[in-house]
Amino acid sequence: MPNVLLISYLFPPGAGIGSPRALSYARYLPELGCRVFVLAPRYATTAQNDPLLLSLVPAAVKVYRAFNPEVPYRFRDRLWKKVAPPRMAREVAVSESQVTWGKPWKRVLRSAIQRVASPDVQVGWAHFAASMACRLIPRHNIDSVLLNIPPYSSMKIGVRIKQLFPHVRLISDIRDDWLGYYLPLFDSAASEHKRSLAVRLERQLIECSDFVSAVTPAQRCAIRERYADQPEEKFIVTPNGYSPERFEGFSPRRHDFDGMVVTYFGSVYVNPVYSPKAYLDAIDSLPENIRRRIETRFIGRVAPEASSLLQNRQAPVRQLGFMPQTKGLRYLEESDYLLLIARDPGTHAGKLFDYLPTGKPILAVTPPGGEIARMLENTKTGWVLPEDPARLRQAILEAYERWNRGSLAVAPDREAIQAYAWPNLVAGLARQTQLCG
Repeated sequence: MPNVLLISYLFPPGAGIGSPRALSYARYLPELGCRVFVLAPRYATTAQNDPLLLSLVPAAVKVYRAFNPEVPYRFRDRLWKKVAPPRMAREVAVSESQVTWGKPWKRVLRSAIQRVASPDVQVGWAHFAASMACRLIPRHNIDSVLLNIPPYSSMKIGVRIKQLFPHVRLISDIRDDWLGYYLPLFDSAASEHKRSLAVRLERQLIECSDFVSAVTPAQRCAIRERYADQPEEKFIVTPNGYSPERFEGFSPRRHDFDGMVVTYFGSVYVNPVYSPKAYLDAIDSLPENIRRRIETRFIGRVAPEASSLLQNRQAPVRQLGFMPQTKGLRYLEESDYLLLIARDPGTHAGKLFDYLPTGKPILAVTPPGGEIARMLENTKTGWVLPEDPARLRQAILEAYERWNRGSLAVAPDREAIQAYAWPNLVAGLARQTQLCG
C-alpha cells in the first residue's frame, strides 16, 4: 500500500480555503488505497477555526503537529495594518488615518518585519515542519509527499525533502500562483527582496517537483510558461471542489424578508480582486422602491478595513458573521441569488464550490472571459455581471426583474457539477500522478 505524507499548514481545526482542500485529500486518498499521514502546525494562526472539521479526519489518518513559533493572528494582523497598507481595490478611498503609513518609524518597522517574515510569517513553521518531515519519511516508508501551498514558505519544505530523499515523489499543490497572482495583487508585504526570493524559491521547487498541480487551467499555463524547460506532463490541474455529503440535505425554502435576498458566503476584503464596493454602490443607485427590497447578506469574516464598506448603505445589508459551513448552508437554502465577486480572470474563488451543488442561481462579478465565467457557462448555474458601474447596475436590475416575475430558475448541468465533487477530483489527482499505484 502506498504511503503518502500530506504537508499542509492549513488543516483542521484551522479554517479557510486551503483547509478543506487538504482535508479532502486526507479523507479520500485512503479510499483509493493510500495510507495517509498528515503534517500540520501545532496551533495554526488562522483568522478563524472550525473544530467541527476535526471530526471529518478519518481515524486511520495519523496527524503529526510541528511547532510553529508565531504570534496570534489578530495581534499580528492589527500590528501589520498599523505599519503597512493593505492591497485595496481602486474604488476604495484611502482614509486620513492611512496617510501615516509613510512615517519614518513605520517604514523601519515595516522593513524589519518584511525581512524577518519572508516569504511569510509561517517561515518558522516551515523550518520545524521540514525537520519533522525528514524524520517521518523513513519512519513510515513514505513513497510520496503532497505539499499544499501557500503559505509559500512551505516551498522550502519540498526543496529540503527532495535534497535528502530524491526517490520520494513530490507533488506540489499550488492553490494560488505566487509570482503572477498573490504577490502583485494581495501581498501587502511585497518588496523587491521578496520578489527575488520568490523567483529563486519557486524555481527550486518546480525543478525538484515530480508534479505541479494548479487550481485552474489559466494558473497552470502561467506557471508552465515560466518554466518552459520543464516537461509538459509535470504540470496538471486540480480545481477546488465540494464535499457531496454536505449537500445531501440541502432543501431550498422561503425567507422572511419582504423582497429579494442575495447572499455572499465567504470572507469580505477590500483588495483589488474581492472588494464588494462596486456591487453595493450599484444596489444603492437603484430606485428607492427597488433597492429597499434587495437585501444582501454576508456570511463570513469581514476584514476590519472592509467593515465600513457594509455600513450606512441605502439598501438593506445584513452581516451574519463567520459560521461553520453546515450552518451557513441553511442560509443559502433561503437565498434567491448567491453572490460571487472575483475580478481576476485566472481564479475560481473557493466559495464558487459552495454554490454549485445548491442549484441556486449565481450572480458573479467577474471578467466575462475568465475561469469563473467559463465554469458558469459549462455548469449552467448563473450569470456574469459586468464591472462597468452602469452595466453592473443594469444587470442587477435585470436580476431583480427576473425575481419579481418569478423566473429565477436555472437548469444546472448536474453531471458537469459532479466533476467538482472532491472524491472525483482526488481520484483525478491520484490517477495523473500515480499517487496510489
